[in-house]
Amino acid sequence: MKKSLIFIGISLVLFLLCPWLTVLFAGMNGMAICLIQFFIVNPLFFVIEGILSGFTLKQYWWLPLASAAIYLLSSWLLFDMGESAFAVYAGLYLAVGAVSMLGAHFGKQLSETRELN
Repeated sequence: MKKSLIFIGISLVLFLLCPWLTVLFAGMNGMAICLIQFFIVNPLFFVIEGILSGFTLKQYWWLPLASAAIYLLSSWLLFDMGESAFAVYAGLYLAVGAVSMLGAHFGKQLSETRELN
């Protein structure tokens, strides 16, 4: 429960604060923040969240889905409601989180079976 609250809290701060900074610093600074967020910070967050969720998949399978929904809703609220580009990014981030989550889960299972041999 504590892990899920931490990740949801980080998601809220990251996906509300960074877009708000983009809106606040309109122009080139806002575009730089936007590019850093879209191509570095968000994918890295979803990979880390997916890996940590994959270790306890049965309990935390929903975290990447919730974070993608938070990202989509916050982007629509701060920028343009219904913009399809944000839905595409949310889908890509969800895919990144799901792949890293499944990779961590199956990697953990593989290491456990090798330890038994």
